[in-house]
Amino acid sequence: MLLIIEVFICCVVAQLCNTNTCTERTEKVNNKTTKMEHPFLDQTVPINFTKLKPEYAVNDINEAIRQCQEQINQIKNIKIEEASFENVVRAFDNATIILDDSMLKLEVLVSCRSDIDEYRKAHEEVLPKVTEFRATLHSDEIIFSLVKKVYENKENLDYDQKRLVEETYEDFIEGGANLNKEDKTKLVELKKEITQLTKDFSNNLVDAVDEYTMNVEDKNKLEGIPENIIDMYKKEAEDRKKEGYIITLQVPSYFPAIKYCKNEEIRKELFIQYNKLCSEGKFDNTKLIQEIIEKRQKYAELLGYHDFSDLVTKRRMVKNGTNAIEFINQLHDKVQSFFYKEEEELKEFKKEKCGNNQLEPWDVNYYIELMKQEKYNFNEEEFREYFTEESVFGGLFEIYKRLYGVSFKLNKEIKGWHDDVKYYEVIEKDGSIIGGVYFDLYPRKGKRSGAWEEMLRVSYENTNGTFIKPLGIVCTNITPPINGITRLNHDEVETIFHESGHLMHTLFTKQRYASLAGTNVAWDFVELPSQIMENWTFEREALDLFSQFGNVKPIPKELFDKMWKAKNYMSAYYTMRQLSFGKIDLEIHRNYLTSGLSLDDFIYQKEKDYKYHFNTKTLSIIRVFQHLFSHFTGYACGYYSYKWAESIDADAFEYFKENGIFNQSIANKFRTNILSMGNSKPADELYRNFRGRNPDFTALLRRAGLLEKK
Repeated sequence: MLLIIEVFICCVVAQLCNTNTCTERTEKVNNKTTKMEHPFLDQTVPINFTKLKPEYAVNDINEAIRQCQEQINQIKNIKIEEASFENVVRAFDNATIILDDSMLKLEVLVSCRSDIDEYRKAHEEVLPKVTEFRATLHSDEIIFSLVKKVYENKENLDYDQKRLVEETYEDFIEGGANLNKEDKTKLVELKKEITQLTKDFSNNLVDAVDEYTMNVEDKNKLEGIPENIIDMYKKEAEDRKKEGYIITLQVPSYFPAIKYCKNEEIRKELFIQYNKLCSEGKFDNTKLIQEIIEKRQKYAELLGYHDFSDLVTKRRMVKNGTNAIEFINQLHDKVQSFFYKEEEELKEFKKEKCGNNQLEPWDVNYYIELMKQEKYNFNEEEFREYFTEESVFGGLFEIYKRLYGVSFKLNKEIKGWHDDVKYYEVIEKDGSIIGGVYFDLYPRKGKRSGAWEEMLRVSYENTNGTFIKPLGIVCTNITPPINGITRLNHDEVETIFHESGHLMHTLFTKQRYASLAGTNVAWDFVELPSQIMENWTFEREALDLFSQFGNVKPIPKELFDKMWKAKNYMSAYYTMRQLSFGKIDLEIHRNYLTSGLSLDDFIYQKEKDYKYHFNTKTLSIIRVFQHLFSHFTGYACGYYSYKWAESIDADAFEYFKENGIFNQSIANKFRTNILSMGNSKPADELYRNFRGRNPDFTALLRRAGLLEKK
């Protein structure tokens, strides 16, 4: 999945502190000079997470704010006639780096180690202050007047300097710089309130998932579930000192049961428990969603926008909320006939199996998988024999070596935030180190669900002319090791390739200015580098590389052929599922508050043409939809961008297919024109520079087999 957190600018500049690493500061306490440790401000590469103890977090974040404020004050002292790109815009871009860097470290620890309550408490303490500080920066009248001066005289600047000036200027406009004092105060307060509400939403979801377990004592009730998954359930029970087998609501545990378990009562109970997550009791997110939507609407209106979707999409490829919803609707109309045809086929298949053609929500994944097995004699679980952690990562790294000439080297000396975390140095073909990445692959209590990549530190040129080396993190929740061996299915391999695509966007960036680097691009463009990498997991030439690593055999031709034939199986269903998420997202931010309907009734009305017809009414995904409600913006009014970017990635991969999937010339064009460019030019211009034309959006339907035959 996705890049599911709102991206911070994560880098460092030496001028922000009086030492090389910012780890110490001399202070007077009781008339004695004392050196204060600040590990969250330490800029050593790679990061030593063992030193990032929760007791340092609050003081370090406060110190980061103090250092940032010093830099801001220096900018504010510049006379208007002396304002320049270097002393105003670039200085402003650098000023908050130390805060963004230290805050992201804490964000990572909260996302991956919320089992350590002190991290969460520290984050909750500093979040309002950090949010207020950031919000007031872009509403500061003095700095805005200086930025505006540079903006009005930007024509002679280099293209990336001009781009940074334009983006900074727009940041101030969206930050309320043109508002009166009263409305600026309201805007800052709204941002603080929304940020806190979204953090509460995220905490509720983590806690709700952790709270439920199903204890199955009779193994016969797990018939149909692959043996390696049953072993995982057994180990979970042993770890919890329970008899039998334990299934949790973590995706690697929950989804195989929903997908494979023959026992309908097991599937039904698990579905009901997952479906009602955060819909009742102490972890209920209903009220939080209502408040977040209301406050986002007020925020947008204060800035002069009709709704939050128009504010969010203004600087993206789609341009406005109306275009975004039209994109969803148009794709829906093209897919709908295929979607209903698949539904009828699934109903008939169920009738053949049990004499009843009425689908229930806990039936869909089970009968989709069962029909695929019978139709194609294909079960993606068969891939676990060929996909171990070692073979998958060996193959992944070999693919990147063939495409871009880079290699990955495990450094066991570098420790992460948990024993599961592995650190790799990424090395250019000339032997120089590009940067590094932390991989955290397995689910555990206190770790956020899903998969994501973050720029832990972005590459940019500091004021001394030195490029800072980037650091990334890749987190997933794939099936954990059984008897010391991790065996993955194809979907999990796709996830790893997807997040690694984001990683290469982080690592290959080569921009002078921090906020233009890496994944700091238009949100409906950010998924292109990740989604394009999924294509290699369906290519024989790529998959054959896996067997060179991890003592596994090559994937048999028969299995590969079955996978390829089943590749577009139920593609309309999966396409419509993603479109329904984009539909919900846009509709609740555009029309819910004026509808007069309850949240569930409103969503039901808007997505009924995107869903199968079930006998049992269910709740929507909305209360666990962390992409929309775990950050101030995140994917809110932007979930459409998965299908938008997927349409572009289908067109881009056709370019590779036409010239060879390991064609280094095409790969170099992709790296040079997209991965390394960050946000230094508009996204549509970057794509044209790579492809030689605008994207062909029908490529997605062509790849999925969803084009009507003429």
